[in-house]
Amino acid sequence: MKTETLSEQKTVNFDMIIHVFFILFIISSLVSISIAQISIGLAAIAWFSSLYIKGGIKDVKTHLGIPFLIFILASILSVITSIDIGMSLIHFKKLLQIIIFFLFLNNLKGLKEVSILVKILVIVAGVMSFYGFFQAVQNGISLSTRVEGTMSIYMTFAGLLMLVDLIAISRVVFSPALKKEWWLPILIIIITSCLFLTLTRNAWIGLLSGLFVVLFLKNKWLTVIIPLIIVLLLIISPLTISKRISSTIDLKDPTNSERLYMWESGLGIIRDYPLTGCGFGCVKEVFPKYKIPEAMKSHGGLHNNLLQIAADSGLIGLASWISIWVVYLLKTLSILRGIGIDEKEKRSLVVGSFAAVAGFLTAGLFEVNFYDSEVCMLLYFIMSIPFVVEGKG
Repeated sequence: MKTETLSEQKTVNFDMIIHVFFILFIISSLVSISIAQISIGLAAIAWFSSLYIKGGIKDVKTHLGIPFLIFILASILSVITSIDIGMSLIHFKKLLQIIIFFLFLNNLKGLKEVSILVKILVIVAGVMSFYGFFQAVQNGISLSTRVEGTMSIYMTFAGLLMLVDLIAISRVVFSPALKKEWWLPILIIIITSCLFLTLTRNAWIGLLSGLFVVLFLKNKWLTVIIPLIIVLLLIISPLTISKRISSTIDLKDPTNSERLYMWESGLGIIRDYPLTGCGFGCVKEVFPKYKIPEAMKSHGGLHNNLLQIAADSGLIGLASWISIWVVYLLKTLSILRGIGIDEKEKRSLVVGSFAAVAGFLTAGLFEVNFYDSEVCMLLYFIMSIPFVVEGKG
């Protein structure tokens, strides 16, 4: 009896440690990747230790476990057949971040804790957006001085803001708690404004895609306001931003032309390495051979998740990667259908997760955001939300 009590006490202590590191991870996810990685690493160690003390993994929840496992196996095959195994192994380590999904899935304690973490996340995004405003005032708004917060590059900062923005928007649209959370609409305006200061079009398109999901799931007729929003942005935005918005559909825009050249090069790589790809992270090694003469850049970023993954890990890897999102979307829609009409907060969180993933995937048609560690770390937390608030094993 004493042994059981001691074991339970240790488990409780581990639970407390895990949740402290969860909060630190959420706070640091938009501030410092180093702190975020350390926080989630220590949380994982605490979880594994807790599992060891409990004596097994039979109670571990494994939602999305099969598609994730298939993708990992396909990626291992890509490493084995890589043109440069050493290079592939270095990039393959990024897939360890998938543990984050299962870490949150098995250790978040339900709707209340998720709601608290989401509110902390939105507040942190608001604070970092203010810092982004400071950067814009100090350096101006141009393609050479794009707002990047404390991240390594503006695209990462924009991707993070987009994810948080969509969760916050869903909370406002679906949740009944606006009287208590009057500050949420204000932070949404601040975060969205900062997102536009990054001049990152793929994140803008992702935001619109996620917004469409939120509005459609609320009332499909609300989606008609999206074109009005775009027109309004073109009218009221500073010239630099309005020109950047207009250039999104301009095929003569240099960056758009460059993307088309990269995609053509990517298709060439896929034709030559169709099944298992050239190797995880090895596109840049073979890219010079497939570079279109008119292209300016000679590096191997294909600016498209589908092409990049197919070139890196072949059509086998691409099919397994797509299966992750298909299963996630189907399961999330199933969870949504099971939410009662009065469970508004739960619905807001599930729709927010759905919208954020939709935004991520849409943005990924124009940027390889799946290889962006900071963005994916936060994404895995967001992906766990529907399964946590559903409360089933």
